[in-house]
Amino acid sequence: MKRTTRLIAAMLCIMLAFGCLAPASAAAAKLLQTGGSFYLTASTATATIIEPVRVDYAHGQTVKEALQASGHTFSGIESGFITAIDGVRGNFVRFYDYDESTGECGYDLDAAASDITAIGFAENEVASKEMIALITLMGDFNYSANGVLNYPAAKTAYADALRGLRNANAEQAQVLFSALDSAMRDYAAYLEGDKYDVVFNVTQNGITIENPVITITDAYGNASTYSGTTAQAYAGVSTYSVSDGGHNRIEGRVTVSPDAESGEYSASAIDAALPYGEWFGDIIFHADSGALEKLYEREQDYGTHTATYKVEDTNHGNVYMYLTRGADLPSDSVKTYACYVDINGRDNSDGSVPANNKGWESRYTVLTNLWKKNSMTERSFDIEARYYVGEQTQIQSFEINLERIPTLADLQVFGSGTRLPIEFAPLTGEYSLTTVAESVVISPFPVLSDYRILVNGNDTQREVVLKGIGENTAVDVTVEYTVNAEENITRTFSQSFTSSRLALAFVRKPKYGFLIPP
Repeated sequence: MKRTTRLIAAMLCIMLAFGCLAPASAAAAKLLQTGGSFYLTASTATATIIEPVRVDYAHGQTVKEALQASGHTFSGIESGFITAIDGVRGNFVRFYDYDESTGECGYDLDAAASDITAIGFAENEVASKEMIALITLMGDFNYSANGVLNYPAAKTAYADALRGLRNANAEQAQVLFSALDSAMRDYAAYLEGDKYDVVFNVTQNGITIENPVITITDAYGNASTYSGTTAQAYAGVSTYSVSDGGHNRIEGRVTVSPDAESGEYSASAIDAALPYGEWFGDIIFHADSGALEKLYEREQDYGTHTATYKVEDTNHGNVYMYLTRGADLPSDSVKTYACYVDINGRDNSDGSVPANNKGWESRYTVLTNLWKKNSMTERSFDIEARYYVGEQTQIQSFEINLERIPTLADLQVFGSGTRLPIEFAPLTGEYSLTTVAESVVISPFPVLSDYRILVNGNDTQREVVLKGIGENTAVDVTVEYTVNAEENITRTFSQSFTSSRLALAFVRKPKYGFLIPP
């Protein structure tokens, strides 16, 4: 199979010599004078407070103003003597770009932000043009999107440099710069290197698929997508995903080993049999463990493999899931996974963790830590059924959308100054009340303060008086929450009740103390 060679761009696309150290964004800002960014780092003598991070500034801002708007805190910055950074106290010295005319690094916080490329705070005397160069390179590394963050040599060099920010002198900073620069250049050369054809024989239910979607991901996370049966991969081990363009795919690994002498690579086509039919039956979400009773409202579409559920805002973050097997499930050994990262950072899609397998037809399967209690956070993720066949994994997915319902914490109704009895429940939609009053006071109490409350279509925040209550008067209370104002996406929930007023006016007979018609 053929290989493709790409020319190495001049100087590997970037110049990192001392005469050309400014990041592109800062250099552009200096030219255009419309704003830009510089890098910031801070450390004590023993620990890093802020790794090299980009700080944006507006046109005309000073270094001080940019730091104050950075999202980080600098106690004492107004006086010029900073005693704590992000709450960490220290005896800090500061320094930024080296001035050849003075032979020193700058430190004046009232200087124009556009005049600097990097600023450092440290407890030890580490200021030098070599240190500024190191900070700038580390910032470039942190904001790289080409996979270099996963390149082992660069990761090691960066970790060494991070420690060096605390106490490295000029000579040591130069050594650390060279190590990271070399690793980044080696990685850039890898990206400009040869890629080799990898051919697939793709079928689905015995039928050849001529235009599958193939994604090849290298060892450093760089993904390339191809349409058709031929893809390309770097030498070494890569993963592949072959899809029908919808919810069926197969995954595996391919090792590309070019001939040592000719540099050519050839191998047989990789057989890739895609899932077909329906692996999923009903996908039910419910509120209680062990009981399929409190079911969340569901819209499940087998054509698009999407399902939407409505979950109230007071849910504490856990929902239960009940999966039934579809008619075409190839084996009872197929495992299921909910592919989401919870609010604590745990990846529930990780197949190497046995507990992540959700199983089939269990009333006790729970998805945890989806959101915080009393919130309108919505979640969208895939449920995957995975069938491990040899070195490959067949996967069918179903997209899950958990929408939230805004509700009331309480709903109070008063007639003639007396609170009317109502067995309020957040998800109860209809009530019936009886009163002798000609007007009632409606007092809704939302779960979240940013809800919009409407009574019979009219906005209200605390309470509303409804006059002219007749023999059968309908009242509608709607709770509304805007999910996305730009796209006009809202979530609503309505509670209505019928307030009936008795046709006869009753009075109390003093002697006997009961009501009779007048």
